[in-house]
Amino acid sequence: MKIRQRIISVLCVCAVMTACGCTADKKSEPKSSSDTEDKAESSQAAEDGGRISALEAKVEEFSDKITELENKLAEFDDFDFEEEIHEVYDDTAVVEAYKSGDDSALTDEKDKFILKAVTEAIDEIIKDDMTDYEKEKAVYEYIYKTTRFDNGSLSAIDDSDEFSHTPYGVLHDHTAICVGNATTFKLFMDILGIENELIHSTEEGEHAWNLVKIDGDWYHVDITFDGGGSEPSYSYLNVTDRIKLADGYPWDDSLPECTSTKYCYSVLNAKECKDIYALPEIIAEALENGDKTLYVRIPVPEGTLPEAFTGQLQCIGDYIEGGRYFIMGTSVMLTDNDTQAVAGYTIESELDGLDDFDIPDDTDITLAEIDYDKLRELFEEKTDGEVSLSEFSSDEVMSYVYGGLQNDLYE
Repeated sequence: MKIRQRIISVLCVCAVMTACGCTADKKSEPKSSSDTEDKAESSQAAEDGGRISALEAKVEEFSDKITELENKLAEFDDFDFEEEIHEVYDDTAVVEAYKSGDDSALTDEKDKFILKAVTEAIDEIIKDDMTDYEKEKAVYEYIYKTTRFDNGSLSAIDDSDEFSHTPYGVLHDHTAICVGNATTFKLFMDILGIENELIHSTEEGEHAWNLVKIDGDWYHVDITFDGGGSEPSYSYLNVTDRIKLADGYPWDDSLPECTSTKYCYSVLNAKECKDIYALPEIIAEALENGDKTLYVRIPVPEGTLPEAFTGQLQCIGDYIEGGRYFIMGTSVMLTDNDTQAVAGYTIESELDGLDDFDIPDDTDITLAEIDYDKLRELFEEKTDGEVSLSEFSSDEVMSYVYGGLQNDLYE
């Protein structure tokens, strides 16, 4: 391995340079036949002998360190620094066991756990009178809310959970990468009898997601790419080919086309917005209602290239700033023969992690006397309106204060 050889060579050079540095330190003395000079030479020889012994010990120490490093680097000889391609889980045995009610054919304990966990989940989230779309949405929510993304899988040296690419990782460890989300979603769909396909794209890096057939039409479903925070945004629940192609992961063109928006979540839940200038009022209503996700349907202005209008909406979504709110635009799609654009926004409050605190009634904290209205006016004045301070209540202030102090003052 070239990297290992280079490191060892550098250490060897360092050892030699150290040795040279030690020997070069020796001072030359002029030769003399006197007894005093003989004694001096004898003393110098003894000193040199000591230095040589120390040098030999140093070289031996370097040799030991090089050997140790060689052993450690040898462990990386078979390490592939290219992105790992994960095996796709085969759910056939678990699906058959679920449908037959007999798990005796399952020999893997992990498969037995998967069967038990998926059975319990279905009993919890699926009702007999649900439509296929409602069942699909319930599964999407379940996987999203019970799983965290396995960031360790992104490390150069993988410290990820071993099974995060399988339903076992999702259902047992509650960690997943894209392949884990996709295989778990497929498992649920297979058990529920909803026609589906799994896409495992590896041409431009690895990514996996699903196709699902609802009422005769096919849709893309990508739980991993959902743009939500504490709650799913459903931004990739039943989207079209056009949306997925923008993500840059190609797939086999022999798979069914996805062109319908009939059961696309964002289209089904979009609020009518007569034009772009009505958007601020609709967002204000969403903030007041505490909505986590907002979708709006806006007519494409006459004479406008539809794809250009979606780009404009995407830009606006990326530049909306909400003071104490984080507002992020999601994908924009065209519907109704490209006459309508549906734009999405996820909304997270900075207080979402704080407002659950149980602040004691007897809390006595002295706050600075700040005229927030004056501060707002100065922001507007000094920055020509470029920066603003949103309105907030005294309770919200206390949430921030108590949230920051709880570990220090109230343990």
